[in-house]
Amino acid sequence: MTDAHTAKFPFLHPELTLIEGRPNPQSLKTLCSEVYDNAMAVPSEAGGGLYGHLGAVMPANEYLALQGAVAYVAPANPGVQAAIAAGATAIQITQANRQHDKSLERFSIHNNVNLELKRLILAAVDESYVSSLRHPLLNFAQVSVLDLLTHLNTAYSEITQEVLERNRDSIAVEWNPDDGIEAIFTRITHARQFANAAGAAHAIQESTAIYLALTAIDNTGVFMDPCSDWRKRPVVEQTLVNFRADFTHAWKERDRRISAKSAGFEALLTTSMKNKENNPPPTSSKPDVYVNGIEMFYCWSHGLGFNPKHTSCTCNTKKEGHRDDATIKSRKGGSNLIWESNRNKK
Repeated sequence: MTDAHTAKFPFLHPELTLIEGRPNPQSLKTLCSEVYDNAMAVPSEAGGGLYGHLGAVMPANEYLALQGAVAYVAPANPGVQAAIAAGATAIQITQANRQHDKSLERFSIHNNVNLELKRLILAAVDESYVSSLRHPLLNFAQVSVLDLLTHLNTAYSEITQEVLERNRDSIAVEWNPDDGIEAIFTRITHARQFANAAGAAHAIQESTAIYLALTAIDNTGVFMDPCSDWRKRPVVEQTLVNFRADFTHAWKERDRRISAKSAGFEALLTTSMKNKENNPPPTSSKPDVYVNGIEMFYCWSHGLGFNPKHTSCTCNTKKEGHRDDATIKSRKGGSNLIWESNRNKK
């Protein structure tokens, strides 16, 4: 949520991703990336002006490696404007005023960007993990963004075997197809980059990444044919490039079919929700939606129907990948069909 603090800056991340509990290499990588994004989003003439205020929050050696030979020099506080020299012309006075105002503006922006980024970091990380930097009277007033990031990375960025395994397993965690197939490819990229940073011995091979990603896709139960077709491919063709191409096509085809079928489905939902607002249902019944006063119930495998005994939880003919917790408001990748035949079973 953008608040009064960050609204004046074009931050890409008005709130940083919250780190739950003890920071770890993965959460710190996300934190640093978001802080860097925000710093780069605010223009600055320092360091050549190509990376905004990035040089103010990134270690100098890393910034120089990125930027080249031009170092980031923090703007100095110009203080009170010096007295104008006697006999100065109107043009000279105007130029002196403008130069001082410009210097003050640069310093102010630099200082405020750092203050806001520091505030965001302290909001995202439990204070107990940065308490060693806290002054008993001044709190974090004298602590810079770079100080905070350096401390966190030094204290909590150790890459253990547990961290590496968790990173590897992140490719196969539950995936909602509604989030888009790119989410799967992004998982693979981030996990492999993280593993590579730990050393060549920890690299995640293409075949392993594909196997884990295929697990996440297969578990949705909505890509059974594409998954089966993939397994039929010769091993030499089971590359990451082909994986991306095949499942991008599969996801687009699924999206096309859903779009073609969902017009009536979404219209029905809109009508049912309005009816529910205008005609509240009896408290004793628990249908998923009301359509013109008629109760309807949702099943992940079969869609909407009229049978109160046929829901995601009670379905007797569950399809592969069935989700018992799916409802009309949270389909979990389930069916979007309106199953008229259910009406006869009520």
